[in-house]
Amino acid sequence: MACVHWEFSAQQLADFCAVQDLISTIEPDDEQDILLEAWEQALAFTHDEATWEAIEFFAPLIEACQLDSADIDYLCPGET
Repeated sequence: MACVHWEFSAQQLADFCAVQDLISTIEPDDEQDILLEAWEQALAFTHDEATWEAIEFFAPLIEACQLDSADIDYLCPGET
């Protein structure tokens, strides 16, 4: 199991709460509300352990320039 490290500043947490409050007041007339859909996708993303495992694995490699776009395409076909 991966260990995910969250480090938010007080201002980032306040912003996060403000956005959550705004989103919770939205009652869209249609099902294609872009802001609401983006927010829900972001929340799902933050709760997906497999995503964080992949980020924690690939981030240092990419930062150290050990992977280029061809390497990433090979390892994650259809994702770029």
